[in-house]
Amino acid sequence: MKVDPTNIPTKKSSASEWIDWHKSLKSYFGSHKISNDIFVKAWAKRGSSDANTSSLVLYAKKEGFKIEGDNLAQELNIFGREWLSNITMFSKVGTYGLGIIILLAIAGLAYKLVRNPKGTMQIISMATPAGRAASVGSKMLNK
Repeated sequence: MKVDPTNIPTKKSSASEWIDWHKSLKSYFGSHKISNDIFVKAWAKRGSSDANTSSLVLYAKKEGFKIEGDNLAQELNIFGREWLSNITMFSKVGTYGLGIIILLAIAGLAYKLVRNPKGTMQIISMATPAGRAASVGSKMLNK
């Protein structure tokens, strides 16, 4: 896709749009130094933390310039910016998964309670210290 080098990306532009724009600068000017200088100046004015991804930082490094930014993801760029979103996505899935497991356990307990109330109450009473003490005490009395 041919990109117009005069169409400078904005703060809303993605990393791939910035990369495409740099490639168009290189083909237009034919010089890495000129295209890199223009890119760095435009990035300083219009770059955003959303576009500052590991792919853009690695591309810039390969092309011989550095992208300035103040976000934590760039400082931890050995992992890339995507690691943060992966962690939050995992925690969302984990939270839903834990909720489902708890609901299944409650549903299983309710089903067991309906099928065998006395046995289920014994199991529940053994789950608490007071229930275990009462169970041991009643067993001693029955001897």
